[in-house]
Formats: sequence, structure tokens, C-alpha cells
Amino acid sequence: MTAEERIAQLEMELARERAKTARVEAALAAQRVPLPAQCVRSATAFCHIRSSLSTMRKQGQTMLAALAAVFAGKPFPIAWAPG
Repeated sequence: MTAEERIAQLEMELARERAKTARVEAALAAQRVPLPAQCVRSATAFCHIRSSLSTMRKQGQTMLAALAAVFAGKPFPIAWAPG
């Protein structure tokens, strides 16, 4: 096989792989479902709670005590030092 034939063969293989990739990407795009607004709000709330609990843990509070204080309406103050 000459170099030109090998190059032509590789170009054909590359074209087939690109076509296959395009078909797979199209199939994946068709399966995507937009998230309802409630899912986004729930995810945002989860992230806020997780962040607050992480901060409380870093400041020496237990998660249970931090949650109990929040639900009692008296959350622990967050120690904050300006950067």
C-alpha cells in the first residue's frame, strides 16, 4: 500500500468516526430534558444548607447543634473576618 492510499484510507476512517460521533451526540441531545424550576430551587437550597453546615463544622459546631439552632429560630452567628 502506498502512502497516498494509506492517507486516503485514514481519511475515510476519520470521516466515518466523525459521522458516528455526530450521530451519538444527536442522540444524546435528544435525550436531554430541561430541569423544572422546582429542581433548580431545591438544588440551590441544598447548596446553601450544605455551605452553612460546612462553615459551622469549621467553626467547631456540630451539625446537629447547628440545625437545631436554626430550627429553634436562633442560628449560631458566623465568625467572619474580612479578607
